[in-house]
Amino acid sequence: MGESDAAKTAAREFKEEVANLLPPAVYSVLTGPHVPHVYLPQGKYVLYLPRLTRRFDALDKLPERFKGLRHKPVGVEAESLHWVDWETLLEQSGASRSALHDPSGLSISNFMFKCLEDRILRDEVQRVCGLKELKVHPSMMQLNEAESEGKTGHHTILVPTVFSGAGKVGDFGWMIRRPEYARHFFIFNDNEHQYRCNDLTAGLGNAVIRPYKDGNPPRAWGIPTGDSRGGYHRLSE
Repeated sequence: MGESDAAKTAAREFKEEVANLLPPAVYSVLTGPHVPHVYLPQGKYVLYLPRLTRRFDALDKLPERFKGLRHKPVGVEAESLHWVDWETLLEQSGASRSALHDPSGLSISNFMFKCLEDRILRDEVQRVCGLKELKVHPSMMQLNEAESEGKTGHHTILVPTVFSGAGKVGDFGWMIRRPEYARHFFIFNDNEHQYRCNDLTAGLGNAVIRPYKDGNPPRAWGIPTGDSRGGYHRLSE
């Protein structure tokens, strides 16, 4: 459709799906600067999590207004709209797919079920909603401070990380999906075969971010450190 980035595409899709019933200020929030987002590799989606700084009555009344439409515009696929409370869904996230419902009694879609089962996504939604304190590694705090003060210029800053557990600095699959690392480029350990054939399949360890090579610009790149026989013994291999 000619949009310059994914956020504008998301805003347009949202606008169409709600039959353009909301004021322009709501849509503009989606396309504002630094909107937090999470990449969902299982569906190749980007989920945007904008934070509204004020209340909009039109949002509260959206389901009723949508229901009252005599004729839905072309492109509107939903039969009805419903607000779903995220915290209530989280309380039910341990339920089986067949038993999971929102408070209105509607069954949850397969896509929403996958979202609820995704720990990284759950943590990010919690953080954006102000329900979970963000913990940043000291080296990242120094980098962010340098960027905000304009000290970095056009230089590249290398920040080494060591994996010490899931869901924190060193877990590339977690880091690359968080907004505070949106301007970071990740280098991961790749194997020779998948590097040569430009395979974009998620791998094991830090190669889980291999799909992020397929971007414009890429968010990650692999450096071959071995082949099917194991790791290289010499740098000349």
